[in-house]
Amino acid sequence: MLIYFVLRSVVAIFAPRNMIKTYQRMKRTIVLLVSVMMVNIMTVIAQTSIVTYQSDGTQTVAKVTSEFYDAPDDILAVDITGAGIKAATSAEPNCLFIIGEGDEAPIGVGNTIVKSGSSYTATQIDLTDGSDFYSPVDFTASNIEFTYYNDRWSDGTNGWNTIMLPFDVSFVKADDEVIDWFHNSTQTDKQFWVKQFVSDEAGVVNFDFADEMKANTPYLIALPNDLSGKTIKFIGQEVTVHKNGNISSVTGSNYCFVGTTMTTDKEDIYRLNNDGSEFVLDDGSTPFRAYFKAIMSDQSESILSIGEDVATALSEELRVKSEKFADAWYDLQGRRIEHPTKGVYIQNGRLFIKK
Repeated sequence: MLIYFVLRSVVAIFAPRNMIKTYQRMKRTIVLLVSVMMVNIMTVIAQTSIVTYQSDGTQTVAKVTSEFYDAPDDILAVDITGAGIKAATSAEPNCLFIIGEGDEAPIGVGNTIVKSGSSYTATQIDLTDGSDFYSPVDFTASNIEFTYYNDRWSDGTNGWNTIMLPFDVSFVKADDEVIDWFHNSTQTDKQFWVKQFVSDEAGVVNFDFADEMKANTPYLIALPNDLSGKTIKFIGQEVTVHKNGNISSVTGSNYCFVGTTMTTDKEDIYRLNNDGSEFVLDDGSTPFRAYFKAIMSDQSESILSIGEDVATALSEELRVKSEKFADAWYDLQGRRIEHPTKGVYIQNGRLFIKK
């Protein structure tokens, strides 16, 4: 500004008419130079800072002091676009790292999202059950896998669990084998159960078959014991994950079925008991699970029963499934063998040697 006023004063007193044009050109040049300098300064600031996100969406801008970055325990997403980070770690297995198009993914980072203009994409995202997940942006993933940790097995009455995922499920795998759930009551060749909340009455919540598993939708799920010991993965391909989709609900007449991808400390909610047979009044919820919340604050039930039709149907489906596979042959890797030849096999839990 000082240069500008000096030039203006000199030109006004001494300059002839052609010098005024020269002054105007100099003025435009100075303004342009100042603008370029400001852009460079802002670029340097952007490239030497990162943005971190906590589970509630709180953003914090931090100055980059090293090519190595160790994300604090409460950070679920980090934008390191243009920050020059060469290696990074995080105590949170589901932590997302956002990088710019053309940036090289830091060593040690698994879940990487690439920013290109206003869009965000990921090639591979791996999510772990039991750990918090939060995305500050909408992004599309070519492949996203959620490893499900089941702590109960269905026996026809008990064994229900809840689940909510941040993506549409394309298919499910048990180890390397594709498995599917019962989509209706007429199917007998499926491997597990997924039910959707459809209605309620005082003290009772009712479910029906789910034809699909949609993003940010809570479900009931039950796995039979013959899937125990196997790694269960829910997989989505070419799917969209929405920002702030960490809590979502389905509303009935008396209760809301609420799913979350994060640990919550909500009070007076209904969680499944340890047997997986009914929802009991409790506090707090874990990631990728669901709970019921009374719509009216004066709801006095301490237990929500799962509709009788669900339990009856599950028991019948288990019986049919058990009969169908009662005499099936399996190899030592647990694979079903239609026509066993010579070798060692398992049938009805017993070991046989065919000669």
